[in-house]
Amino acid sequence: MSTPPGGDPVRARLERVSRALGPLGQRVVLIGGSIAPLLHTERLVKRPRPNEDVDGVIDAESYLAQGAWQEALRTAGFTEAIDAGMLAHRWRTPDGDLVDLVPAGSQLGSTGQVWDVLALRHFDVLEIAPGVFLQHVRAPVLLAMKFAAFRDRGREDPLYSADLEDILVLCRPAIVDELRASEPVITEFVASQAALLVTDFDIEDLAAAHLNNAYAPAEAMIIAIGRLRSIGG
Repeated sequence: MSTPPGGDPVRARLERVSRALGPLGQRVVLIGGSIAPLLHTERLVKRPRPNEDVDGVIDAESYLAQGAWQEALRTAGFTEAIDAGMLAHRWRTPDGDLVDLVPAGSQLGSTGQVWDVLALRHFDVLEIAPGVFLQHVRAPVLLAMKFAAFRDRGREDPLYSADLEDILVLCRPAIVDELRASEPVITEFVASQAALLVTDFDIEDLAAAHLNNAYAPAEAMIIAIGRLRSIGG
């Protein structure tokens, strides 16, 4: 599980997980903070926010299909991570990396989140290493996921919200145009949440705190807030 000297630990872990999944990776769309660095198109921060696991969603339309998926993971050498908390759908790869692979949809055992279903429709394929591929959610859907998470668990203490940090860094140069080209449910939700963020909070202080790891913190803060205001209309 070591990373070569000078290597990127985020990409190294994603490569290990992708290799462990093998052909099963064609059924997984990776989401969450662990893949956010893949979506950064400008070097805004010096290092990505650390994550303890890799998150993904799968398309399992029934409880029976979920059982078949779990058996396929076991055959590939994955084990239930009962030692890493009581989260359902948490696994360890043969290399020991933690992964949360959750069925999308409203059926029993699934997340019930509309964003997880949308992730299965809006993803890109990346060759993370020669001959090793992964599927990751596109930036507009991940931004919607992060806004939903911030609304549910970050608003009470935004200064320490990892979701808010991800939101600020995900406001990449093309995000406004990407959102305009997205499905209305994505565009409208992100716009409404961005507008609330810049009006309901002291966004300057929050951005300054969350972007203190930036190469040029003052400039990064101005850029991120400007893009949030553009998104919020």
